[in-house]
Amino acid sequence: MKHVIPFAIALAVAFCTTTAHANGALALHTEAQLAQIDGLPSPAKALVGPLLTTMVPMSVAAGTLFSSLLFGSPAMFYTSLILAGGALAIGPSIGQFYVGNTLRGLLTAAGRTALISSAVFFAAKALGESASDGSVHGGWLGASVGCAMLAVGLAIWDLVDAPLTAARMRREARRRFAIAPMLRYDQTSGRTLGLAGAITF
Repeated sequence: MKHVIPFAIALAVAFCTTTAHANGALALHTEAQLAQIDGLPSPAKALVGPLLTTMVPMSVAAGTLFSSLLFGSPAMFYTSLILAGGALAIGPSIGQFYVGNTLRGLLTAAGRTALISSAVFFAAKALGESASDGSVHGGWLGASVGCAMLAVGLAIWDLVDAPLTAARMRREARRRFAIAPMLRYDQTSGRTLGLAGAITF
């Protein structure tokens, strides 16, 4: 019985001390988390930036294309195609670069570039053969449309994936620490030394 009262006092003191230190550590970690979250990519910026980078040049390309058809200018026509193709190839990957997925952004940009180039090649092939024999070659046109749709689908995937990645990064940074007390004792003598705080990530 004489060991029970000192043990209870030591246990209470150790618990209060550990709790105080643990709460202080948790408060400091919360401040660090807030600072870290402020420096992480924003999901809104990961979406708006690529959208503007893609849609603004494509809007200019659409105006240039309309002007080329209105004035019959082949130079303006090809300029509009190059501008639209470049915007679709590179613009959506800006979000991947922003959130730190550089390799993914480069791969998707390269994939869209290849698909757009293939679509232009197949369309030119169809138009060339149609001009030579006067018939419509649906195979070449279908291949061109298919490549263009794949490029658009890959662009949409980039525009969706980058904001989701930014949101996931912020969510993981907000994870709480769990603090649990545990008994510390000397295995040789069997004497209880006190309590220690266990912090689990």
